[in-house]
Amino acid sequence: MAALAFDPTTPVTVYAAYSTFKIADQNYVYKSLDGGVTWTGIDGSGDLGLPDAPVSAILADPLNPATIYAGTDLGVFVSIDAGATWAREDAPYADTPVVNLALDRNAGLSNLFAFTIGRGAWRISLPDSGTGCQYAVSSVAAAFPAYGGTAPLNVTTANNCMWVAVGDANFTVQSPATGVGSGTASIAAQINTGTTARGGTVYVQDQAVALKQSAPLVAGGNDEPASATSVALPYVGIEDTRRLTSNPADPVHSCTGSADFKTAWWRLTPAASGTLTLSVQGERYDVGGNSGVVLAIYDTAANELGCIVRPRDTSPWQMVNTQIPVTAGNTYLIEVSATGNTANDGGYTILAAGE
Repeated sequence: MAALAFDPTTPVTVYAAYSTFKIADQNYVYKSLDGGVTWTGIDGSGDLGLPDAPVSAILADPLNPATIYAGTDLGVFVSIDAGATWAREDAPYADTPVVNLALDRNAGLSNLFAFTIGRGAWRISLPDSGTGCQYAVSSVAAAFPAYGGTAPLNVTTANNCMWVAVGDANFTVQSPATGVGSGTASIAAQINTGTTARGGTVYVQDQAVALKQSAPLVAGGNDEPASATSVALPYVGIEDTRRLTSNPADPVHSCTGSADFKTAWWRLTPAASGTLTLSVQGERYDVGGNSGVVLAIYDTAANELGCIVRPRDTSPWQMVNTQIPVTAGNTYLIEVSATGNTANDGGYTILAAGE
């Protein structure tokens, strides 16, 4: 037996399909009215029967249970009288073995899919099956800062229409990314670690939402605390730290026991109290991998409030994070250092700060 199908309104009515050639009085399709206790062959004969060809798929229409579809080695055949008579489906299906059948009504129309051997998948919209769903989409925030974030994606459609939202490499749709009827999904953008603004697209059924994300800011001239780059939240800055210097007055970091090297500085005065999330990533320019980076944050009294390190290696780039409670109006200094002091130490460094 190749496939089973149940009458959706009368579950004890079952159809079975056989994909082997006939032996003696065998049928290709059987019907049971008592849940499988007894079976009757319903291939029919002549012009009102199935062809002499294996049947690999059988399907009962949930909305019209007297309509049965059979996937044969010669294409799709249909019965509109619960298997009493059969006819070739009057649709442009290929004359090729059909191994599976599926009905889809999630977009309003009833679509019958046939999956074949060697000729791909075929689809037709069944006659008098309804009107296709119409979709309208909008995002209240189609532009993201370099720091990333989330924004709602509003979907408007009829109550019985299903939709799925699909993102791309830059913009994802958080789960659940699907619904039935009007609803809202959430678009998420990660930190932009590149050097330029970037765009992308989120698709909802036949609709597309174009998105964009700002480029990080380029830091510079911040080799000393006195010339620290000012940060306004949310912030993403990029910098090549290979040419920066060290200062004998640089503080020793608790997470390395060293003042480390090639220090860069940022200054932050938050407008609101809360928890500050700091993230840093250092990318090597010589052979690829992580450049070796230390991040530390200080208050105005030069007390270290946090310190994290990502060692130098040739592994895939990794951003490390720390969280620090901050007070509105207070000033904080953020220091990013290299773990070594050769010409190749330091690298393409990304600092991200957000609440």
